[in-house]
Amino acid sequence: MEKEEVVKILQGLVKEQQRLSLAEEDSFKENGMDSLDQIELCMGAEKHFSIAIDDAEAENVENIGELADLVLQKLG
Repeated sequence: MEKEEVVKILQGLVKEQQRLSLAEEDSFKENGMDSLDQIELCMGAEKHFSIAIDDAEAENVENIGELADLVLQKLG
């Protein structure tokens, strides 16, 4: 799976969960998302991609690009 494809899926999850349209590099915090929102987004990614993301990993992700990299790492 290519990063661009993962980014598009994650952007869809953000739009669905937070009603936000974010670019790959847009900061979650600067767009009003708190750590709970980030964890919920990561839970959505876990479900969609059938992976496991630790809460600590979820809290350290600052944007969709970083989350996409984490998802790709988990997918191996």
